[in-house]
Amino acid sequence: MTSGTLTCEFVQSLESRRLLTANNFTETDLVSDQAGHGQVDANLVNAWGIVPNPGLGSLWVSSADAGKSTIYDNKGGTLLPAVQIPGVGGTGSGSPTGIVYNPSSSNFQITKNNARTANPDGTFSAQGMVRVKGVRTGIAGRITPEWQVWGGYTLLDARIVNGTAINTTGMIPLNTPRDSMTLWTTYLFDKKWEIGGGPTYQGLRYANNTNTVIVPDFIRFDATAAYKMEKYDIRLNLFNLTNVYYIEQVMASDGGRGVPGSGLTGMLTLTYRM
Repeated sequence: MTSGTLTCEFVQSLESRRLLTANNFTETDLVSDQAGHGQVDANLVNAWGIVPNPGLGSLWVSSADAGKSTIYDNKGGTLLPAVQIPGVGGTGSGSPTGIVYNPSSSNFQITKNNARTANPDGTFSAQGMVRVKGVRTGIAGRITPEWQVWGGYTLLDARIVNGTAINTTGMIPLNTPRDSMTLWTTYLFDKKWEIGGGPTYQGLRYANNTNTVIVPDFIRFDATAAYKMEKYDIRLNLFNLTNVYYIEQVMASDGGRGVPGSGLTGMLTLTYRM
């Protein structure tokens, strides 16, 4: 198995007045998918991209083999639940090979030529064109030294400019919500107790490129609680607190299908630092 290790490297001078050299450094492993290299995260497999958020001290990493994107703090802990990256056509799991961080807000337009589109006989051709115009904005910071907040909102205006399949030109590509939002906050008590949580919203989507199968919007609430000591952390993560029914993934096969997300789920982890 290909492993990935997120490493923080910094140079220390043996003498304060000497020039720093490339041969003098200390390596500190923060998180890996294997034991013995900092905190263990099974999602960190073959990490292809890493970008820092200097204002918050966080690191955003995408893992090609796991098909997931995760935000870590400066000690290797996960700040937000890992996000599954969709594959080609919005189905399955993707394999990211890069990552970009936008510090505050941005407007963008993406045009995809040779987009894969379905033919009337059930085969696919790389002849379509999809254009996405959007706006993304986010917040990240500390309200107090103990209280941290992260959030983001994305608006997508996506259209199939040229579709080879019947009745797809001018439609919205499958699995492309117009609005999506996330908000997450944590608070640290007495330097060792941490609680946090927040909502994730995803707007209405379609399960096919003819927009005949609708996937409703949803709001999911997640939460976390941790006991943090110098040598170890005990953390409880709760996903989908209100046990809401929602569709997590969509597939274009059979005219459009959806895969439900998990109901109320808990995960208890123990992290020990050598």
